[in-house]
Amino acid sequence: MRILIAGDTFPNDSNSHLFCELKAVELVGANFINLVRECDELICNLEGVLTLRGVAAKKTGPIISAAPQTVNGLCAIGVTSVSLANNHIMDKGAIGLRSTLNHLDAANIKYFGAGLGKESAKKPRIITHEGVRVGVYSCTENEFSSCTESRPGANGFDPLTSLDEIGELSAKVDFTIVIYHGGKERYEYPTPNLQKRCRRMIDKGANLVLCQHSHVIGCEEIFNHGTILYGQGNFLFKNSEDELTKYGLIIDLSINLKRFDIRYHLVEQTSKGVILSNNDNILEKMKNRSDRIKEPNFIEDHFDLYVKKNLDNYLVSLAGSNIVLKILNKISRGAFFKYFYSEMMLLRIGNIVECESHNEIVVHGCKKR
Repeated sequence: MRILIAGDTFPNDSNSHLFCELKAVELVGANFINLVRECDELICNLEGVLTLRGVAAKKTGPIISAAPQTVNGLCAIGVTSVSLANNHIMDKGAIGLRSTLNHLDAANIKYFGAGLGKESAKKPRIITHEGVRVGVYSCTENEFSSCTESRPGANGFDPLTSLDEIGELSAKVDFTIVIYHGGKERYEYPTPNLQKRCRRMIDKGANLVLCQHSHVIGCEEIFNHGTILYGQGNFLFKNSEDELTKYGLIIDLSINLKRFDIRYHLVEQTSKGVILSNNDNILEKMKNRSDRIKEPNFIEDHFDLYVKKNLDNYLVSLAGSNIVLKILNKISRGAFFKYFYSEMMLLRIGNIVECESHNEIVVHGCKKR
């Protein structure tokens, strides 16, 4: 069995017509099409909804949707199934999700990671080929799209249930893949908690954990019997001239009853689509990052520097995105926030976020209000 897994995928303004017109070569290049023909499955993350209806969700961040007929482009490039566990699958509410599911069904594209109820949202995709069973489980960080008992949506990661579900799947199949839509955007390393979470997935039986959502290529870790990729990068997503988001990885899996081999293909975004790339410098940088995270305390120390650099952006949001406070802090080169957010206030904020009881009250209350 041979499976390809691509990263974040969705039509944009410059290529949606190519999706609608089934222009596969223009979207991904002839070399990629030939690669797909050699494989049994092509899986990608569908980072948005296929609908022209529905009301935009109340959320922060962009609303991502496209005309339903763009599903033709997915078929044209050979996509066989899509993960829907992401932070955009409810961007047009239940109407948008139902429309997406209906058009995927009509195109005979399998889907997993989201559904009209919790049971369907957490249901994995099981691929069987020549006696080998591969299970693919998909879940997402909880950011506006997660389903509940009373609303449809994505399979949000829950440490009380998701890890057990991975373990149950692993007991039923020969190999297990977890697609986790999480991690900090544009951050090329795992955060300390992301590493702990992914390592527990390996402990529960996963052979491969793929972290999507960051839109950048991160680094690889071999842990116990499994492989973790902290950041797959984009496939067919927003145009970017930025090297961080311009490149992505295609995961190429060759699987039989005895082996689970992983190879990477580099893709580069162009003005309309992507092409297979031979930029060895990008892969060398990934290898260097992968070596760095083996160093004692590197992940914690690097994250500490990142937080120090970016904390003020979060403090602005906690102050109600107050533009006056933001300007004052910029003029004072950060000194204003050091005064405005006293030590006791920072302790209080940290405790509300970290303590499970306080966190649950605030999250529930904000959603209800």
